[in-house]
Amino acid sequence: MDLWTAAASRLSLRSPARVAARMSAFARAERGSQLDMLLAASQTQDLTLASQFLRHAHDESRHARAFANRARELGEDGWIHADGGRLLSQLGPAKFLAFVHQGEARAIQRFLVIQDTLTQNGDTRSAAIFGALLDDETRHASYTRTALDSVAENPAAELRKARRWSLWQGYRRLTASTAKGLHDAGAWLLYLSLFPLAFWLRWVRPVRSGWVESAPERGPQ
Repeated sequence: MDLWTAAASRLSLRSPARVAARMSAFARAERGSQLDMLLAASQTQDLTLASQFLRHAHDESRHARAFANRARELGEDGWIHADGGRLLSQLGPAKFLAFVHQGEARAIQRFLVIQDTLTQNGDTRSAAIFGALLDDETRHASYTRTALDSVAENPAAELRKARRWSLWQGYRRLTASTAKGLHDAGAWLLYLSLFPLAFWLRWVRPVRSGWVESAPERGPQ
């Protein structure tokens, strides 16, 4: 993953505009995670775990604002719109904790690579944002793993289930974006293929403009 993240970062962080777009994407992701954690807190009977979910949601809100503010500084509008999913009720407590733990662990690796890439590119201000959030991500990964161990009979199995579910969700997003791309390409191909026919019809049967006089009515003979 580190090699893939490093290669993707070098491509996606080469200019301020691309950094701004990446910051906006992170802001949306953090806001979506905030909504997920708020809903999870409202559905959790364990008061200790619910309080951890609420703190997690507060952290994600702060992260979203930090990314959005930096995106504005770099020229983006900074508008954050995201939808949360009912992941806790959909996955169940153990699988949900496994999913969140894996996401936070991946975020730590990703943030470290992006921070290093931005520093090499001379964008120390953007790099500092990722560095400042690492402690939160580490705490999130730690408490979710501890909670997973306490609620799951087989934590390793839950982690495998969550990984398969994440891969399936990624596959669905990929197929959806591919289908959209194929649809757009097909529409353009149809438009371009019909353009010569439309041009020929316009030339053969020109469209009249202005007033068109009708033939006078003829009275009885």
